[in-house]
Formats: sequence, structure tokens, C-alpha cells
Amino acid sequence: MALAEKLSAAGRETLVVEMLTVAERDFPFDGGYRFRDPESGQELLADGAALRAEFLARFAEARAALHARLDAIGIRHTVHYLDEPVDLPLRRLFAAQGAAEYQ
Repeated sequence: MALAEKLSAAGRETLVVEMLTVAERDFPFDGGYRFRDPESGQELLADGAALRAEFLARFAEARAALHARLDAIGIRHTVHYLDEPVDLPLRRLFAAQGAAEYQ
């Protein structure tokens, strides 16, 4: 997000589309899995169903913090899940902008 924040601070109109997989939204894993953090490489052997609630709660907290940070500096943002129509995030962003212009 540092780039979006730098662009916004430079006075550029900045829009963020957070793209998430269906697995990130639903965490459909059941049974034993080897989960690997793509950033750190750290691995965790665990039962997917046992991790579901904690994962979803922690992921929601992280996303809420991100959204609060974007809101605080005036960056408009939306979420797009990969199983939704590809134009949906742009319609959300620009519908919100159009509504704000006519208020």
C-alpha cells in the first residue's frame, strides 16, 4: 500500500481494488493441509477446519486496519473477489463517486 499512499500524498487521484481469492473469503479447507506463508516461507501443518474461524477473524482484522488506513488518507477503495464479474469493482468505485458528486 505504500505506493498508493505515496501517490495520494503527491495529490494524485488514487483508487485501490483489493483483489481476493474465493479461498481467502471462504477458507474452504477441510482436513490436513500444509499452509505456507508466501512472504516468509513459514509452514504450518494443521487441520483446515480447525483453523477456519481464527484465520477469518485475523484476516478480517487485517483488512479492517487496511481500510481504516485508506479512509484516513482519503483513498477510495473496494474489494473484488475473483468469482465476481470483473467489472464489479469499477462499478462500485465509480457509482460511489457519482453519488458523492450529486449530494
